[in-house]
Amino acid sequence: MKKNKMMSKKGIYATVSLLSLLALTACGNKTSDTSSKKESTSITKPAKSSEKISSSDSSGKKSQASSQVKEDMDLEQIKAGNYAGLQGEWYELGHGRNYIPGKSGTNYQPGGNDVLTITNDTISASGMSISGQTLTDDNGEHSLKFSESDGILKATLQDASKVAVNWSVTFYPKGSTTAFSNDGSTNDQNVIVVWTSNNQYTQIFAQAGAKTATDKPEADTKTATSGVDLNQIMNNNFASLVGTWKNPNTGETIVVTDKVEHRPADVPDHLGPVGAVLDTPVREGHQDVFIPIRIENGHLLLTKSNYGVVLGGHPFILVPAGVKLSDVDDSDENKDRLISGGGQAGYKESAYYKVN
Repeated sequence: MKKNKMMSKKGIYATVSLLSLLALTACGNKTSDTSSKKESTSITKPAKSSEKISSSDSSGKKSQASSQVKEDMDLEQIKAGNYAGLQGEWYELGHGRNYIPGKSGTNYQPGGNDVLTITNDTISASGMSISGQTLTDDNGEHSLKFSESDGILKATLQDASKVAVNWSVTFYPKGSTTAFSNDGSTNDQNVIVVWTSNNQYTQIFAQAGAKTATDKPEADTKTATSGVDLNQIMNNNFASLVGTWKNPNTGETIVVTDKVEHRPADVPDHLGPVGAVLDTPVREGHQDVFIPIRIENGHLLLTKSNYGVVLGGHPFILVPAGVKLSDVDDSDENKDRLISGGGQAGYKESAYYKVN
C-alpha cells in the first residue's frame, strides 16, 4: 500500500524519505511477510504481530481484534474461499523489492500501481490469484495451508520448499494489529499483504471501505457541487486543483501553484511524468509536486513527491464534493477534499479542504 532519510539524485534508489507517510514494512524471507506504514518514519522491520498484540496485553487489543474479525473480515469464510465480504475498493499502500543496485534487503516505497481485484470466489494481484485452497501463478497451481494468530490469517504454499517461486498472502482485519501505526493504535482499515520470493516483492493493499448502494460509479468523476475535474487532472490539466487546501484540525495548508514540472530524464519512471508544483521549499533543485495516479470510484489517487529527492512519495486521495469514500468516511462530503495517507489516520483528521 509501502523509508526515510532524504537523498540526492545519485542516491535516488536508496530508502524512500517520506514526507508524512505511514511506514511500510514487510519481512524478506521466503515464507513470511508483514507490513507497516507511518508518518515520517523509516521503513524498518516491525516486531511480529504476536509481540504487538499478545495474550497478556492489558489494553485489550487482542479482544478488540477478535470482534473486528467478525465484523470486518471473516477469516473462516476466507479459508473456505468465500471473499464476498472483502469486496470493495482496495488501493496500494506501498510495495517493496530487493533488486535495487547497491542496496541489501527489501527496499520499500509508498503507493504504487499494483491492483488487487476481489470477486466472490477469487483474489487476484500481480502474478497470482487464489481461489479456495489453491494459489495459481505462472508455474501452475499450488495447494494452500492457512495459519491464524492474534486475529491475523496467513496463507502459504503447501509445497513452499519445492517451488521455484514462493508466495504468501496475509489478511489483517481492522483492529487486528498495531504494525501499521507508530502511536500504538490498531489499524482502522482491512489490509492484505501479498509477498513473493521473486525479488522479495511485496504488495501492501488497504481497503477504503465496502461498496454500498450510495457509492458513486467510477464514471461519475465530477459532481454538480464539485470544483475539481478528475479527468482533467488525470490528463495533467491541474487548473481545478490549484489553490490553498487547509486541514482544519491541524491548521496545516497545502498550496498548489499553477506551475507544472515534467519528470527529469535521470529520474526512473516509477514516478509519473508530470506533476502539479506545490509551494514548498526547494530540495535538490525541485519543489514538491502532486502526481496523479488513477481514478477509482469517483475519486483520484495522487502521490505527493519530489523529482529531486525521492523515488516514492506520500499518498493522497482527491475526493470531489458529493462523493463519500466509504461508510466510515467522516470527512465533510459536501466539500472537495484532499485526504492524506488514504485516511489511515482517520478521514476527518486527514482531510484538507480548498479555501481559495
